[in-house]
Amino acid sequence: MFFIRVCYCFQMFTLYSLLVRMWTIDDIQGYWTDHATWFCGMSLQKMEGSVPVMKGRSAMLLGNHRNFCDFIMHDVITEHSANFLSRALVGLVFPFMALISWITDGIWFFIRGSTKDFDGFFEWIDTKFNSHKTGRTHLLVYPEGHRNLKKEPLPLRSGMIRYAFSRKMPLQMFMCSGYDEVMNEKKISARWGNAVVKYKIFEPIFTDQYMNFDSLMDEIRSKFVERFNEVHNPK
Repeated sequence: MFFIRVCYCFQMFTLYSLLVRMWTIDDIQGYWTDHATWFCGMSLQKMEGSVPVMKGRSAMLLGNHRNFCDFIMHDVITEHSANFLSRALVGLVFPFMALISWITDGIWFFIRGSTKDFDGFFEWIDTKFNSHKTGRTHLLVYPEGHRNLKKEPLPLRSGMIRYAFSRKMPLQMFMCSGYDEVMNEKKISARWGNAVVKYKIFEPIFTDQYMNFDSLMDEIRSKFVERFNEVHNPK
């Protein structure tokens, strides 16, 4: 079941999406992720208090990263509003997904290690924002840096949050739970049947309201843990 879902969602249907939606690049990625979410049996359930994704200006969306499903299901949850930031290795593993990205520029692939030069990397991000091809105005990143199936979040990496602070870009967090066994690449397994994915999108955080980066980062760390627990470890 695991290999069926991976091959269909990230190889076969991505190619099909390109063939049937080639004439309108705005639709390709959304068409793919909507169908793949359905194919994997994920039923999305919005939690009480969830708010809409920001509109009217670019924002950075911060989410928790658990498995391959994030690349499809998070696109649906965030209303097809965001480009994804991902390591180039993902594009090598899923070449048809990389092909969609080459056409739509919906996934911004970077080479691990290239982010050590913050100034150069931030300028590259600026270029991507200024040249995006579709109506996707946000950037979705995973600040934990790795897939995390634990019941507590990993320490956050500060790089992209620093970028948002330097550009006075709002941040908006979202959290999801309930899909660990839909496509578990660590166990190479997939559970048959439907999975109810609970998610919550939180109010934006406006970086220009913070005097310095450290105060913003402290706030983000605190809220990320609090909101992770709200969704993953409800009392």
